Amino acid sequence: LVVAGKLSMHDHRFDLTSDVLLGSIQHVEMILTPDVSGTYQKWAIMNARRAEEGRKVNEALTLQPGRFNAREADYTIKAGQTYHFPRRCFHRSGVHELAVTVVTKRKQEEQFAYVLSPTGVDPIYGFDFDAVRVDPEPILEEARQALLAVVARHG
Repeated sequence: LVVAGKLSMHDHRFDLTSDVLLGSIQHVEMILTPDVSGTYQKWAIMNARRAEEGRKVNEALTLQPGRFNAREADYTIKAGQTYHFPRRCFHRSGVHELAVTVVTKRKQEEQFAYVLSPTGVDPIYGFDFDAVRVDPEPILEEARQALLAVVARHG
């Protein structure tokens, strides 16, 4: 889930293919250039399974050396379309309403993933299991109903 107000500029440890089944995804690629006075900083982040093992949030993120500037390339991927995104490239994604995708990952590396934040701003860790959680059931039910409607329309 992309939670409003949380920074979501990140890379992946794998090559990603996403088939958009319903709605649309706003996909913003971030092309980074090293710059000592850059506007972004990079953080190593542990994967979600390790976070569930009881690590604290301050153990989950490690600031990396260097600063970066970013040029953005913005795309909208609609239902019925597929996009591919290579590992170790940065992006962020968002939706305006409900969107359902099937994501396939390939060639996963067993290393840290990374997130970006504006220089001087700590990112919000998305897997803070001590924080209040969003109940996924209403979201899953809405997705189920939307998919059933798509299936019914296409017979």
